[in-house]
Amino acid sequence: MKTKTLFLGMDVSKLTIDYSLIDSMDKVLLNGQIDNTAKDISGLLKNLKNAGYKDLGSILFGMENTGIYSNPFKVYAVEKGLDLVVSNALDIANSKGIRREKSDSADAYLIAQYLRKNLPTIRIYKPDNKVVVKMKRLQSARQLLLKQKHQIERHVNEMKGFVSTKDHASLKKTLQDSIAGLAKSIAKIDKELDEIVKEDLQVDNNKDLIESIPGVGKQTAIALITATNNFETISDPRKIACHAGVVPFKKESGSSLKNTPRVSHLANKKLKQALHMAALSTVKWCQPIKQYYERKLAEDKSKMSALNAVRNKILHIVSALIRKQEKFNFSLN
Repeated sequence: MKTKTLFLGMDVSKLTIDYSLIDSMDKVLLNGQIDNTAKDISGLLKNLKNAGYKDLGSILFGMENTGIYSNPFKVYAVEKGLDLVVSNALDIANSKGIRREKSDSADAYLIAQYLRKNLPTIRIYKPDNKVVVKMKRLQSARQLLLKQKHQIERHVNEMKGFVSTKDHASLKKTLQDSIAGLAKSIAKIDKELDEIVKEDLQVDNNKDLIESIPGVGKQTAIALITATNNFETISDPRKIACHAGVVPFKKESGSSLKNTPRVSHLANKKLKQALHMAALSTVKWCQPIKQYYERKLAEDKSKMSALNAVRNKILHIVSALIRKQEKFNFSLN
């Protein structure tokens, strides 16, 4: 990577991108707002050159990972060979410290500062594995359909006891086709996921390694693979745990000395949910993890705290399996 002397932070939303260009002394050189479109992104690069910053290789570009909203600039950066950093919101939030102002333009400036401060350890963005990208799209669609199915089922169940038996039966029959249709679509996506995973031998192999842990199923394996780009973007179990929100952070200052450590609200909630379901299952089916869970309970940990420790334990086991490329080899005795 070429030496960086300028840092351009971008606060990306669905419709707009606020940007702030600073130098190594945090002096603002250029700022503004553009539409989040390929045309305006191209215009931003022209504006930089017109303002005298023609050597784009000396600029480090950066943004928070805002999902699909960040895709237009990601695609453009790869096409043009720009050095781009896409960091998770938690890393950037932890670097901000005390803030007197909260706005999109201020956030862009703080992201630029984050780039400058973390330059020695920064990771330049690389596109996700193509198979992982396909998996993410199907995973997102599956979660949407599953949510809709659960909402309809919940509505049917909640009506029971509050309407007549006849009316409840009629309602259930009316909505049954919708539930069945959603279930069919979910099953179709599951089949497509199985086929896509096999397109990449390493993805397929890592999925099998994760599922070798008794109680850890396909959806948890897929959630881990998509969240880490098949363990290429994130491989350290501690960083994955932080990303998944299974690491509680202490707040011990002033009146907060007695506060209970809590996980961050900025975590990847979908991955956290998948790990929670895996934790509930492994404490039943995986003897070593069951013993670990019971030991935590014996230490007067709450049930949720013990389960959170199990989630963290699962991540460390998964990381070891991926690193060694070995299946889980503990017996269930």
